[in-house]
Amino acid sequence: MRLQAHRSQKTALDDYAPSRTGLLLVDPYNDLLSEGGKLWPQVGPVAEAVNLLLHLRALVEAARRVGTVVFYIPQRQWREGDYDGWRHPGPWQTLTDRQSIFGEGKWGGDWHPGCAW
Repeated sequence: MRLQAHRSQKTALDDYAPSRTGLLLVDPYNDLLSEGGKLWPQVGPVAEAVNLLLHLRALVEAARRVGTVVFYIPQRQWREGDYDGWRHPGPWQTLTDRQSIFGEGKWGGDWHPGCAW
């Protein structure tokens, strides 16, 4: 079924009541979203190919335009000693500990400057 031309301006947010809806942005850290971030080698090619930051900005602006609250949801930041005593850390915990991903007080644990919209 073809969409009519006037419907092409509709956003994904049009289907939700703004007063009962929230937009959640999870982990907008430098380590994830910035060139030079510890996870950027894995994330960067896809993020650039889909213009991730441009689309995130557009989504946040659309949400605010219709009165939807935007929540920034950071996971707990890594701290020295977080995994001390763990007998069976998983691969993610091992990687996080070795590389101090999303480290508290570190550049990679700060929010990406483009996410301060």
